[in-house]
Amino acid sequence: MRAWALSALVTGSILFTAGVRAETEGESPEDKIYEEKKAAAQAKLLAEHKEMFNKLEQTKEQLKTTRAEVFKPGTASITIDEETKPVAEPATIEEALDLKTRVRDEYEISPDDFKIDEHDRWSINLSDFRFDQPQYISSDIRQGTDKTWFGFTFTITNPTPKPRRISPTFVACTNKGVFNQSVGGLVPERILADSLGRPLPESEDLHDKELASQNIAPLESALRLSDFTLDPATGKSQLSPLATFQPGQTRWGAALWSNFSNEFTELKVVVHGLCNSHRYDEKMRRVLVLTFERMKDEFNVQRAELKYKDKRWEYLWMWDQDISVPIPSDAKDPQIKAQKLTTPAGAEKLAWAFPFVIKNSTRANQDIAVMSVAFACNIEVDVGGAKVPVEVRVTDDGRSTIYKTQLLKGLGKESVKDRYLSKTFTDGSKTQAERNTVTLESGKSLDENWAVFDESDVDWDFVKLQIESALTEKVDKKALAKQTWEDTVKRVAPDDKDLAGKNPGILYDPRRRLTDDEFTQVKEQVSKALPAAVDAAKSKKTVVAYFNCISGLSSGTYRISRSYRQPGVVDESWLKAWEELDKAP
Repeated sequence: MRAWALSALVTGSILFTAGVRAETEGESPEDKIYEEKKAAAQAKLLAEHKEMFNKLEQTKEQLKTTRAEVFKPGTASITIDEETKPVAEPATIEEALDLKTRVRDEYEISPDDFKIDEHDRWSINLSDFRFDQPQYISSDIRQGTDKTWFGFTFTITNPTPKPRRISPTFVACTNKGVFNQSVGGLVPERILADSLGRPLPESEDLHDKELASQNIAPLESALRLSDFTLDPATGKSQLSPLATFQPGQTRWGAALWSNFSNEFTELKVVVHGLCNSHRYDEKMRRVLVLTFERMKDEFNVQRAELKYKDKRWEYLWMWDQDISVPIPSDAKDPQIKAQKLTTPAGAEKLAWAFPFVIKNSTRANQDIAVMSVAFACNIEVDVGGAKVPVEVRVTDDGRSTIYKTQLLKGLGKESVKDRYLSKTFTDGSKTQAERNTVTLESGKSLDENWAVFDESDVDWDFVKLQIESALTEKVDKKALAKQTWEDTVKRVAPDDKDLAGKNPGILYDPRRRLTDDEFTQVKEQVSKALPAAVDAAKSKKTVVAYFNCISGLSSGTYRISRSYRQPGVVDESWLKAWEELDKAP
């Protein structure tokens, strides 16, 4: 058995060796034909693949060219005041949205990719504003002369969980039609602080420093509460107009009036700046109103008791937001009309005017009387080599002069003696406010009003105040106080040589005063620069003015800035091209 198996293994090995030798020594004709057909098929397939690859590359180049043409930023044009300017299409989504980072998804809108402005509405509670009984404060300001202030102390607490800018502004309104805005005063604040046992902020008095070291909150003026933060730990304050009250912080303040009117039986104190709640569609502002009354007039006031009646929130009409300058039909026609008029003496006098419209956006009828309009422009003056920017106000009280009448006639407008006088006025015994009062129905406007000015209407007192305040900030107050003391001694006691050496220190509010010659030079500079300032306002097509109007508790003076440029018109042809491209298959 073993022999047979061995013989079979040897025989199979011999047969396999013979087959391998036959394959290596030569191929059969059938095999050769097969190999040739196989090589030809592979060459044909390779040529087809190469041709397809070339076509693919050509298609890529065509798509690249088409993409570059399609994604080429488009251009449009925008027309403002008949001036057409080109506008380039944003190249990327980030550029269109003004983003510094990339968008989350190009095909899905995400709120994180947009700058969303939120109005965080806040308000303090009625209980967060507390005040003491109002009182009169009298003090001797110099020998034989005393002065009386009216005012009260108060506290304000920020009940919100965020820092807030609480800027209280107090306006006293009497039933006799008198409106007074509160002011500060070192003398009455000193008296009130001593009566409450509180220090004055930033005071160098040893008594104030001792109270401040005991972490007793100081008594501050209303103006300081609006612009300064107070660190309760150190008692130090810092200028920070964005956030003046920290969460839960309570601060003490004083509201004072130096020219307070005693002729009233009902008194209302309007407090602005305690919230940011508005009815924007109706142009109404939310304010806090304190109401007092007394059964006496201006006689024997010290014996009349002022009784507190009410404290509530009210909405007042923001007529300053309802004032606009109409847009002209012709963009090349400026609304500020300026003209140089010839005086009887042969000199030239500048006069200019602009129209304004007052609309009643509230739901109720509103009474308003325009008392005066002041045009404002910026002029730089030189005082002793120091450049001082000044806001010059030119006031129009509505009464016409020969120059204003001449300007209005040149404009083809009606010229009357009192332009702000109500057309329905008949009784000449009424006050100016009553004569100028008009009633605007809801949604109605007071049209065809012109404010007219000439260079003689400049408010020189306000110009002088600005210059002296700017120069005072740049001088050494100690040296100025010393000079003021020496001048006072020379005027009061010129023979007392020892009194000059008894300078008590820095006097209250030492100021750099303008001399008569300096002020004369300032007037000349302002008058010379006024025409150029009016022309600059015309080129900007913007009116900056102060309106003094009487309208119930909303009475006061407000600053407005109004542009009368025509709305822009955009050429949207490139957007239509995009829409057609999206519709294409």
